[in-house]
Amino acid sequence: MTRRPALWPILRRLVETGLLTPAALAHFTAAIVGSGVNLATLLRFAVLRRPGAVALIDDGQEVTFSDLAAQCERMAAALRDAHGLRRGDV
Repeated sequence: MTRRPALWPILRRLVETGLLTPAALAHFTAAIVGSGVNLATLLRFAVLRRPGAVALIDDGQEVTFSDLAAQCERMAAALRDAHGLRRGDV
């Protein structure tokens, strides 16, 4: 049985929104298994490709990839300011 990456739901959403073709998904999945690609990288890719596409629906409200990225940046800034966290900190 092939193990799917933890990012599988995000990858599937990228196919649903047209950011990845099924063939590209297969290639991408094979390439990222064990490669360390993370959600932040996928989000940056999605923002570049289709910033206005719906990334998720939260309580009936659509959130685009660019809106989601902006929210993530605000959260990261708050963590840096409040706790001194930096990229790569766990």
